[in-house]
Amino acid sequence: MPGLVEWYAIAFSNGETDRYPVSGFGSYAAVNMFNPSLFVNEIMAINDSTISDESGEFDDWFEIYNAEEYPVPLEGFYVTDKKDNLTKWQFPASDIEILPSEHIIVWCDEDEEQGIAHTNFKLSGSGEFLAIVAPDGVTIVDSISFQQQQPDISYGRTADGGEEWNFFDSPTPGATNQLLSIDQYNYIPFGTTDFQHGITAGSNNFQIQNQPGIYRVSFKLTIQKTGGNSQNIKFFLAKGYSSTNLVAGSEVYANVSNGEIITISGEKLVQLNAYESIGIFSDTSSSSVQVLASGSSFNIEMISQ
Repeated sequence: MPGLVEWYAIAFSNGETDRYPVSGFGSYAAVNMFNPSLFVNEIMAINDSTISDESGEFDDWFEIYNAEEYPVPLEGFYVTDKKDNLTKWQFPASDIEILPSEHIIVWCDEDEEQGIAHTNFKLSGSGEFLAIVAPDGVTIVDSISFQQQQPDISYGRTADGGEEWNFFDSPTPGATNQLLSIDQYNYIPFGTTDFQHGITAGSNNFQIQNQPGIYRVSFKLTIQKTGGNSQNIKFFLAKGYSSTNLVAGSEVYANVSNGEIITISGEKLVQLNAYESIGIFSDTSSSSVQVLASGSSFNIEMISQ
């Protein structure tokens, strides 16, 4: 069973008995690999000004989250960015542990002399593999293969330990992940630049593609009106972070009345270059019109290269 295991060893030789450790107990974390307790929770591969380490340096970092109900000592666990070298860097002997539902930052800066949470490798801003590996050096506890990154925008799980990943223009190193554009009422007023659940959020609404080709871009929006008269709204796809780069033929129109919740959808085949952005835009800026996170989605599927 998972949990903290305490142990000691006794050796018998020539009628004498030795105990290790001499007093107390050693310990290690037993991890349930079918429901891993440790997660790669958030990463930042291009940290220009978001957060500095103990030496005041803005280095690459990622966050580990402990989803279990017990502390996990990190001594002996490995971290790697190479699938063919799972033991690239190991947490050194120390009393460092991660408490239940807590987060810890690991600095990927090739500068191990700066502390016990500084690795011997950096993260690649163009995307790569990252994994936490069990002390046996073989079992991958959690991993992520991430795509092209942008300066000071982190990539993390929408919910701590959850399955869905998203971009965060307000990173949360060492704290609970949340899409800050979604407020406590679970909607986003138009006029903001971030979007809802299912759409990666940056300086504008965007989804980075890592391969050029023809993509089927589809979206579903659940819209709520909370005041004023009925309103006609146009939604459309646009490239390059700007509503002026309209994707012709992607327009969808909706008429929504006060107190009404409606759902609309659209789909379009779009030619995209590598790492080109595309987002959903609107022709309105009204605090009384919201897109609900629940019931809205944005999907991109490659059709051909």
